[in-house]
Amino acid sequence: MLDPARTTTPLPRIILRTRGAALGVALALALVGCGAPMDDGSGTVSAESVTCPAKLQAWAVGTPYKVGDLVSFKGAVFRCIQAHTPVDGWFPNIVPALWSPVTCSNGNPVAVTPPPANDNGGGTANTGGTANMGGGTANTGGTANMGGGTANTGGNNGGQCVGGPKFDPAGAKNVGNGVGQQFIGGQCLSSKDCASGCCAFPCGICSGPGAQFQAGKQGCGFGG
Repeated sequence: MLDPARTTTPLPRIILRTRGAALGVALALALVGCGAPMDDGSGTVSAESVTCPAKLQAWAVGTPYKVGDLVSFKGAVFRCIQAHTPVDGWFPNIVPALWSPVTCSNGNPVAVTPPPANDNGGGTANTGGTANMGGGTANTGGTANMGGGTANTGGNNGGQCVGGPKFDPAGAKNVGNGVGQQFIGGQCLSSKDCASGCCAFPCGICSGPGAQFQAGKQGCGFGG
C-alpha cells in the first residue's frame, strides 16, 4: 500500500518544474519571434538565416550604413542593427551593438569592395590653395570646391585625405559653414565647422578631442 505522505510530497516540485519548463519555452518562442539570435545550448549564439543578394559589398570605414544593410567581412555576413558611419576599428565581428551575424540561406554571396567615397562632387584633391564654396574664399592650406571643382586635402585621392582617415561624404553640406554643424568623421576647414570643436590634421576632419590622434589623425587645430 502506498504511503500518502510519500506520494503527496513531490507534487509541488513537479508543478514548479512543469511551470518553469513552460516559461522557458514561451521565452524562447518570444525571442525567435523578435528575430533575436538563439543560444544553441553550447554558449554560442546561432546566426539568423536570411536571403542574401548574389553580390554583397564588403564592410568599409566611412561608408554610411542604415538598419538592415548587409555586409561581408572576413568571409562572414553581418546585418546592421543601428544606423552609423564606421571609423577604423568598428569591425562588425567585434561591435555587437552595431552588427548582428547572419547566415545566407541561398549560399554565400560574392564580396565586392565598395568604391571610395567622394564628397566633392567628382572633383580632385590638391593642397596649398583656397577653398571656394559659392563665391567666398577660405584659405586653409588646401583647396576644397564642393561643386565639382577641386578639393585639396593632402594629395589627389578622389577627394579623400591622403595620410589620414576618409571623410564621411554625408557631411559635405556642412563643410566650411562655420556654425558647428559638422559631425565627427565629416570634413572641416576649421574647428568652427565641428560640433565637437576639433578639426584634426592632416587634412581637416571633425574628431572627438579624445580621438584626435587615432586612425591617422594628427591632433586638433586644422585651419586655426
